[in-house]
Order: sequence, then C-alpha cells, then structure tokens
Amino acid sequence: MAPQESFLRSSTGGLLLGASVLAALAIPASAPMFAVAVAVAGEPAWFRPAWIAADVAGLLAGMRVWRLRPSVHGGRLLALDESPAARAAVRLQLADSIDAALDVLAQERVQARDLERLAAALRHAGARFWHELPERQGDVYALVARHVPPEVASVVTGLLLEGAGRR
Repeated sequence: MAPQESFLRSSTGGLLLGASVLAALAIPASAPMFAVAVAVAGEPAWFRPAWIAADVAGLLAGMRVWRLRPSVHGGRLLALDESPAARAAVRLQLADSIDAALDVLAQERVQARDLERLAAALRHAGARFWHELPERQGDVYALVARHVPPEVASVVTGLLLEGAGRR
C-alpha cells in the first residue's frame, strides 16, 4: 500500500502509472521494426524474453490502476479508492466460496457505514454461492457472525439471502 502522501495516489501519478503499463505493452512490439530500420541484423535472441519480462513487470506494477475511479471530489479527474469498502468490493468478486467472501469482510474490517457501498457485491456473492448457504436463516446468521461484528452481521446476512433469492 502506498502511503497517503505518495505521488502514486494522486490522479497524475495514477495516470502516469497507467500510461507506463500501456507503453510497456505497445512499445516493445514496435522495437523490431526500428531495429530493421537502423540496419541491425535481425532480432537479438534476448529481445523476446526481455519483452515478456518487461510486460509482466509492468502489469504487476500497474495492477493498482484498475482501482482508479472517477473522483467524487470535483477537483480531480480520477482517484485511487483505497477505502475498506472499495477493497472489499474488489476482493469479493475474486472469492471462490462463501467462506472466502466472509473472510474478505473480516480482513477488511467492514463497518456498518461501508455496507451501502457493498450491497451490490454482497447480493452478487449471495447469488454466486447460494448453494453453500445453510438452509435455516439462523444458521446463515451464525456463519456470518463468526466473521463480522454483530452490528454488521444482520445486514450482511440479509443481503446474502436477498442475493440468493431466499428473502
């Protein structure tokens, strides 16, 4: 995680990082044409592995760019949203089970104020993992309460059941 005052957390830094990733993908593809144009004999043996390594490094470094969102504070074009709710919403999409989804909520320490932003992601998780939810609503609540605080558990349970079509 970048510190709050980091250049990468600014809109300019985020755009620069995104442009770097795109350049890492596009520029090496055109390098063999430039090599032929300056009369270098063929493509060196190291070029393709170096290109692939540079692309992988650029993509791994630029993975944070996909968290850029249109800014709600009129002054900036884009902002890097690093709130617990934004991180949880992104990670919920990658969960492969209901336990993994609930672990995401526990790790991000989701609070009641975050649930409005997470409602759609939780409904989607309920629809994806409906078959893993216990039959009784009380058992679903007990499962959720093992991962999140009690003031959040009832709302999360309701959203999961709503997504599963059981409410």
